[in-house]
Amino acid sequence: MRKVSPSACRDVAQSGSALEWGSRGRRFKSFRSDQRALKGPVRLNGQALLRSFIRASAAPPGVGGGRFDPKGTTTRAQVVQILYNLAGGPKAAGTTPFTDLTQDWYKDAVLWAYQAGVVAGTSATTFAPEAPVTREQFAVLLMEYASRVLKPARTWTPADLSRFPDGGSASDWARDALADAVALGLISGTTDGNGTAWLSPQSNAAREQSAAILTAFCENVK
Repeated sequence: MRKVSPSACRDVAQSGSALEWGSRGRRFKSFRSDQRALKGPVRLNGQALLRSFIRASAAPPGVGGGRFDPKGTTTRAQVVQILYNLAGGPKAAGTTPFTDLTQDWYKDAVLWAYQAGVVAGTSATTFAPEAPVTREQFAVLLMEYASRVLKPARTWTPADLSRFPDGGSASDWARDALADAVALGLISGTTDGNGTAWLSPQSNAAREQSAAILTAFCENVK
């Protein structure tokens, strides 16, 4: 069984100061500590996602003006780039059928992920790299990465999605991955003002949520 490299996981899971350093010594002013957003040793919203962005040589770590924008969305290309980094940036041969890969910084990552069977397109010829990744898409990407790259022993029982009021709204193609992601503690639901936890499968994954999911993935999938 292959594991996520310790150095990559440290970059994803290491906690730090209340304001995280960005590339070229800039601090991102939008970081705020939020104990509710992350469980375990990571203390900061967006910390894990930022570190992985910085580790990606070309992936943009911020959104301008010294801000990281933890409430902003995470794109499909960014998630694939992060997984590519965690895998150690392996070389991939061949091509993809996608005609909408317009930015150089994610092309190698998408090629690798496609060849490894980690990703599929949004159609036969499109990947939609700049589209926000939804929570159910994120679950599928992570569980495909786990299955095809890490190959962990299945020691968990898939969660019953009916525990969420909106569990039945999950797409058929994502239900198994979501059940595994919930069981592994990667996705725990979003809580409303009444204390009800919602799965929100078609909601976009905010950058702070992505940090929490990635941190749990590094800690729990081995």
